[in-house]
Amino acid sequence: MSEEEIREEHRAEEFVKLCFEFFKHLTTLSTAGALVVLAVYRELAVGEWLLGLTLVLFGISILASVLSMMVCTALFSSSDFEPSERLLGWAMLVSAGSFVTGSESFMLFLAEWPRWLNLALIPVVSVALVWLVKTRPPFLRRSGSTSGRGEEQESE
Repeated sequence: MSEEEIREEHRAEEFVKLCFEFFKHLTTLSTAGALVVLAVYRELAVGEWLLGLTLVLFGISILASVLSMMVCTALFSSSDFEPSERLLGWAMLVSAGSFVTGSESFMLFLAEWPRWLNLALIPVVSVALVWLVKTRPPFLRRSGSTSGRGEEQESE
């Protein structure tokens, strides 16, 4: 193995470790969020659809995070399966996206706005978050970015 291959393998291992930590913390946050929603639901004793949506989204986040942690551990097992960065990226998007959308729906429930406004705001905020991730506007970029996308846009 060349030194470059060893460096790339080490970088991939570190990335998987960081992803595992990300999923671990997101699982904790989603579980805590679901418990808060259940406590509010129990106290209010009303069947609000936003609370149900919030619980479903937190559940998706927990499930996606736990499955992703299992995928991350496969790199360090004796199996031949190695998770790709693309697979882990999609897993992060699903986990974080469902957590953020669940948190958003819970905040909208607490705001007690009209139902039509809640229905309009959930997709609008979700689309805005996806746009921010995809386009990486200048205010979200780190200075001195070494990624190809950041350098292209900074030189314009």
